[in-house]
Amino acid sequence: MNWSDLLDVDPTDPGVELLNENTTLSKLNKSEILIHQDSRIEHVYLVRSGLLQAKFVSFEGSEVWLANLEPGAIVGEISALGDRLSSANVEAAKPTEVFATPQSIFLKAMERSSWLAIAIARMLAKRIADTSNSLTSHVALKIEYRLLNALKTLATPGEGGSGAWISPPPTISELAVRIHASREATSRAFAQLVKRGGIEKYDTKIVLKPPLNKNRT
Repeated sequence: MNWSDLLDVDPTDPGVELLNENTTLSKLNKSEILIHQDSRIEHVYLVRSGLLQAKFVSFEGSEVWLANLEPGAIVGEISALGDRLSSANVEAAKPTEVFATPQSIFLKAMERSSWLAIAIARMLAKRIADTSNSLTSHVALKIEYRLLNALKTLATPGEGGSGAWISPPPTISELAVRIHASREATSRAFAQLVKRGGIEKYDTKIVLKPPLNKNRT
């Protein structure tokens, strides 16, 4: 198995031939770091087997998952194309094999083959879209969680586990300020909670159903 197999590109393509002739196979143990954040990368990698995970570590030390990199995924191409330092740690989530190609060879291969360049551009576009969707979902869920906790704090518990209520109901703008989110994001999160049946909105009150009761765990 080589670059042409994983990229589904003609093996006689001049760019692919150059990659295959200048690639070595590396093996990683679980938890071994392939790329360190903020480091200069000397190679471009193609995942042959296993699983890599890209994670960003903030200045405060918190870790944010960015992407899972499965067989067929390319790693380090953005650094190669933009001559940039790595933006994340890339770590093996389990025993993993990668093809390693020097950056200079990778760039020459792209110059030699428009087909190869298009194939890599498509893979990169898909990965960016997938990561964006995942992060968007994560942020949306986080806002819903914050909103739900805010509603629990404001609610008056009913008797015998009958739920809870808030009267008079706060406005979306008031809730947005409370959870430090935009009015639009808060409105969407509120609508999702209503849609899922966790809360009911009336003119004079908001009702939290029993599973959302703040006295429940």
